[in-house]
Amino acid sequence: MPKPAPSPTSIVIPIPADCRTMAVLYVSGAISAPTPAGVEGNVRAARAWTTYLAELGYAPICPHTNIQDIGRLGYEDIMAVDFMLLGRCDGIFMMPGWEKSPGAVRERTFALGWGIRVYESVDELLASGLKRQLLPFQPRG
Repeated sequence: MPKPAPSPTSIVIPIPADCRTMAVLYVSGAISAPTPAGVEGNVRAARAWTTYLAELGYAPICPHTNIQDIGRLGYEDIMAVDFMLLGRCDGIFMMPGWEKSPGAVRERTFALGWGIRVYESVDELLASGLKRQLLPFQPRG
C-alpha cells in the first residue's frame, strides 16, 4: 500500500530570510535539431549548464526541461511562455552556440529590449557581481 502524500503544511523548506539572495538566471540555447537525438543532446547540454550555474550559486531556469511533454502548444506558444519566464529573471545566460538558434537569438533580443542583463560566458557572469549564494554541497546517496 503506498504511503499517503504529506500535507503541504507538514513540509518544511528552509528559506533564507532574504529570498533574493540568489539571482535567477534564464538558460538560453538551442533545443530544436534535425533529429530526436539532436534535440536530446541539446536538452542534456542545457541540463548540464543549469546544474553548473546552480553549483555556482545562482537559481537557474531551464526552459529546455520546462517544455517537454507540453502537449498541444505550438512553437510560438512555447516561446510566449519562455518570454514570460525570462521577463521575471535577473539575467539570461547564453549557452555556447546560442547564435545558431533562432529561439535563443529572440530570447537575447527580448532580454536586451527589457533591460535584462545578458551573459555570454561564466567569466562575464562571475565578474558581474550578480547576487549568488553557494549552497551546501549534499552528495547524492
